[in-house]
Amino acid sequence: MLIIKYGSLRRLSIACLTAFGTMYGIQGLAQDSATGDANEALEEVTVTGSRLRTRDGMETPTPVTAIEATELNILAPGNLIDAVQQMPQFLNNDTPTTAGSVVGALGASGVNLRGIGSNRTLVLLDGRRVPSFSRLGTPDISTFPEAMIRGIEVVTGGASAAYGSDAVSGTVNFLLDTDYTGLKGHVQGGITSRGDNENFEFSLSGGHALGERSHFIASIDYFEADKVESYEDRDWFQNWGTVDINGAANPKIVAADVHSRRYTAGGLIRLNGSALNGIHFLEGGVPATFQDGSIVGTTTQVGGTGFWGEYGSRQEDGSGLGGIYPDSERGSAFLYVDYDFTPDWTGFAQFMYGKNEIEFHDNGAHQEAPSYTATIYNNNAFLPPSILQIMTNEGRTSFPLSRFSSSADLGLARRNQDNESQAYTLGFEGNINDLHVNGYYQYGRSENIYTAIDYPRTDRLYRAMDAVVNPATGAIVCRSTLTLPNDGCVPANFFGPGTMSQEAVDYITEGDMYRASLVHQHFAELTVDTDIHEGWGAGPISLAAGASYREDSFSQWAGPADLVELDTPTAASQGYRGLPASFVGDQILQFGLGMGDDPIGGGFNVWEMFGETLIPVVRDRPFIQAIDVSGALRYAEYSVSGGVLAWKGGLDWRVNDDVRFRFTRSRDTRAATLRERFDQQGGGATINPDPVTGTIYSISQISGGNPAVDPEEGNTWTVGLVLTPTMLEGFALSADWFDVQITDYIAQIGIQRIVDDCFAGAVELCQRVIRDSGTNLITRVENVFLNVAEARVMGVDIEASYHTPINLFGNAEEDLSIRVFANYLQENSFTNVGVPKRDDAGTLNLPEWTITAMGSYRYGPFLASLTGRYLDGRLNLTTGNPTPAQTLNDMTVDSVFYTNLRMSYDFDAGKFGSHTLFLNVANLFDVDPPVVASWNDFFGAQSNTPGLHDELGRRFVVGVEFEF
Repeated sequence: MLIIKYGSLRRLSIACLTAFGTMYGIQGLAQDSATGDANEALEEVTVTGSRLRTRDGMETPTPVTAIEATELNILAPGNLIDAVQQMPQFLNNDTPTTAGSVVGALGASGVNLRGIGSNRTLVLLDGRRVPSFSRLGTPDISTFPEAMIRGIEVVTGGASAAYGSDAVSGTVNFLLDTDYTGLKGHVQGGITSRGDNENFEFSLSGGHALGERSHFIASIDYFEADKVESYEDRDWFQNWGTVDINGAANPKIVAADVHSRRYTAGGLIRLNGSALNGIHFLEGGVPATFQDGSIVGTTTQVGGTGFWGEYGSRQEDGSGLGGIYPDSERGSAFLYVDYDFTPDWTGFAQFMYGKNEIEFHDNGAHQEAPSYTATIYNNNAFLPPSILQIMTNEGRTSFPLSRFSSSADLGLARRNQDNESQAYTLGFEGNINDLHVNGYYQYGRSENIYTAIDYPRTDRLYRAMDAVVNPATGAIVCRSTLTLPNDGCVPANFFGPGTMSQEAVDYITEGDMYRASLVHQHFAELTVDTDIHEGWGAGPISLAAGASYREDSFSQWAGPADLVELDTPTAASQGYRGLPASFVGDQILQFGLGMGDDPIGGGFNVWEMFGETLIPVVRDRPFIQAIDVSGALRYAEYSVSGGVLAWKGGLDWRVNDDVRFRFTRSRDTRAATLRERFDQQGGGATINPDPVTGTIYSISQISGGNPAVDPEEGNTWTVGLVLTPTMLEGFALSADWFDVQITDYIAQIGIQRIVDDCFAGAVELCQRVIRDSGTNLITRVENVFLNVAEARVMGVDIEASYHTPINLFGNAEEDLSIRVFANYLQENSFTNVGVPKRDDAGTLNLPEWTITAMGSYRYGPFLASLTGRYLDGRLNLTTGNPTPAQTLNDMTVDSVFYTNLRMSYDFDAGKFGSHTLFLNVANLFDVDPPVVASWNDFFGAQSNTPGLHDELGRRFVVGVEFEF
């Protein structure tokens, strides 16, 4: 629990709020520093992407997109990340709906510019670096004080020279309203049209003067949402998968109603040449013949016997990792106080606290594939007589049983992630004559606890399966109990789903384990800026310079100690049979915490010095209203990787009030995060297929850090055009081409690509692939972080806006606002030594075109807004250079267009303040996600790309905002 559970209050709020008949939609047209009014005079402002305070007529060439708080509400009320995700510059963000990977950002919300990693996007809060929420090196924006955020500025070009490491793809600055005075808040509730994902949010914020010199603001936010773990009410989920009818190493076909031919929930025997081949077990342990489907492949088929035998596939076990939406709860608290020591000097103190918790399901025991297969012996006490007779006839003493436990017995296991973060900041700013000084110190602390709940214990799973009849008593016991009478083993019936006793289930899943980590960050920075020269008639030359120190460290450990200390002993030492060799000596939870439960940790520090200048060159010449040039330089000395240099140069050319050009060229740097250097996790994976053997099978993987990785270097170009035509007042258009080339790119390239590229000639990767010397099958892949030779992202950002008063009804003030954001992704490629370049633009997670358009109409106190989001069609591939085994007969993923509606109404309640009633309808037309066929032996048919596609469907949020 985060704080008080507001379930009953939430339901009451939803019931009351839905009674409101008038509705209001927020209008907003944020001013982009690039596309705003060319004639607007700037007194003295600091634009994100620069340390300089620009003055009248001076422009920085860095592309900046500004979004106001009202527009964030239009895009998505509730979670801040849901609004950010609507912007086309952001792809594959970390959100609660993308939960699923133990090594990922479980429960956190992280922004990902260009789709090249949230760890390459620098996140600022009011211009200051935000401590990381975990070893991943990225902040969790769900802990930000959403009620106090007045807008966001997005720099879509490299900004390492200005702000330091992580700004390779750009910077996102969340701006706070620290001058707010008054009291405001909101209450809202939501639900889908299918009656699930019920959610509730409230916030309360206030600001007040403390005497004549001081001012404070305080804010609290709370949000909770119910889980959606079944596709039962969403008929678009039809087990779309792939069928390998042409063999494992050849193209597959796409079809609905796809099931595995390798396992069932009750167990399946695959034993060529035996009468046992093709027998599976129904509820009650009844043997039946596995029925072929209408289309039959090597490992999958269409129709025929499904996961649950004769009853077909049950949706609660067909949802892959985590379902659609996990149980989510988050809360935050924020306090800010400033004090004017003198008219020129101000100090401030800031405290930020955030906590979020999610829980979602995983899968039960997996006993399929050579590494995990169960073995049934001829004296098994639960063995059906007909099966025993066949074994006797064939002289068999055992057979393999492939079984994937279901929600009827050993599943579904659950994962719980609890994140808590705190950040303390002390700062000051002031003037010494013409020198402006700004400094702050910040300490951040984050704790993450991941708990594996009801996971099968490998030291008990196979032990309980080897059930025999005690010759002395005639009772069914574990075979190990005959040797070790006090081992406590409870025999389990593995034939058929749901036949296992609850006592056996409790025995096999007894004991939850957790993995905890603690992250610390210390950061201090001092910056000065001033005018160093009056210039040469075009304006004063500005200079900023400073230094900073950052220290990051983390520690990680597993518990409880009594379980961590246990390893799975050999079966022979415990008096039973059938334990696969891959589990011997390993931790006791099957895929629960991954490999390696030993404590790990590490840290680094970095000293940095930086400088930046802006030089007005020309003013008021033919075809030159203004030309400004800028430059920045930063040197960073890392304790773990030495010194790196970042720099930036830019040119801004305003032709006239209508036309402006801008250019930047930068060298950006990023050092490895704590996870990339020191982490070590593990789990299961599927090779699909092995290019050596042409077969598909499951293996173990180690997902680990690499202390030897070098820093990345990004070389970025941006070229932009800005139009603000005076003949069309209120209209603005900008287009910026970008090209980001990253050398020594730090990445886990994935187990399949490691295997494929090794086979293709990348010799240095072959040492990461461990094969069995006898079978030549892969037993483990070390998916550690490596420096890939080069990565490149290239494309165009386009933004247009139009705002005009209109007169349709004439009885009240009316206006119309339109704003369009578009991104064209020309290239998103990786190049490894020894293999061809792989360009993934236009594949599964990287559409070439993404467009978001917002239109708002205001009539007096009533406003209505429509938002449309377009995702281009693309190929159902995760790589731009697919092998034949990765290709399909239909590789297209259809384009999709989502429409959101917001309406609301303002009214003045006099001494009771002002209020706004609102209604948001997301996915107004209940558009289904496009078909993305996928198959994985661990998870079955999955719905892919939850970060891009809407899986919840139409949903409603109603609420009230109030201010006094």
